[in-house]
Amino acid sequence: MLRDPGFAAGWGALIDAERRRMISDTCIGIFVVFLFFAYRNRPPVSRRSLLSWEVVHRKLPWSVIFLIGSGFAISKAVQASGLSHTVSCIVLDTMRDSTPLQIQATITTVVTFVTECMSNSATASIFIPISLSIAETLHLHPLYLAIPSAIAPSFSFMFPMATAPNAIVYETGVLRMWEMALTGFFLNLMCIGITILNTNTWAFWFFNMSQFPDGIPERNLTTSCGAIA
Repeated sequence: MLRDPGFAAGWGALIDAERRRMISDTCIGIFVVFLFFAYRNRPPVSRRSLLSWEVVHRKLPWSVIFLIGSGFAISKAVQASGLSHTVSCIVLDTMRDSTPLQIQATITTVVTFVTECMSNSATASIFIPISLSIAETLHLHPLYLAIPSAIAPSFSFMFPMATAPNAIVYETGVLRMWEMALTGFFLNLMCIGITILNTNTWAFWFFNMSQFPDGIPERNLTTSCGAIA
């Protein structure tokens, strides 16, 4: 709270601009953990610290950290490599005569079925930057395509590998593969319809998607897409 309270300069302002980029809210959590490692359990009787590396190594959910971290890394790579811009150019070329609703429905459907084979975070990390770039290309409100791209990765209903709860249910032996896939398919279709309906009704009004937000520079991506081609 005191690093950058907003209404006044915090202690983060004391650090030079080059190093300030490396300071975030994560540093606070790391500092608290460092204190647990440094402070002794029962001073001066015991020399053991409150927290040991053995405990951290045994109880910390490393898989969650790698899963979330890889999702952020994929998202950054999609933007830095220019993949999101390239895909948006392809969409601009193939769906030039399509309406925004058709583009939204296509993206929502693709994301929904891709997430059946990938983790939710990885799917969202790939498709959200692409959706934002497509929206900028077509001069649409970014949330018009980003909201479905953020919600659709949660529609993991068809296969056990789609998400951990599906695998747990499948391991019980109550459901066979085709039963889960068939039921999940209809659930996917229902969720796609609900997402598109909500995005084009109350969410469209609530987020004022009829207006392109200020502060986003307009670019003539048709010219740059021609350069890529």
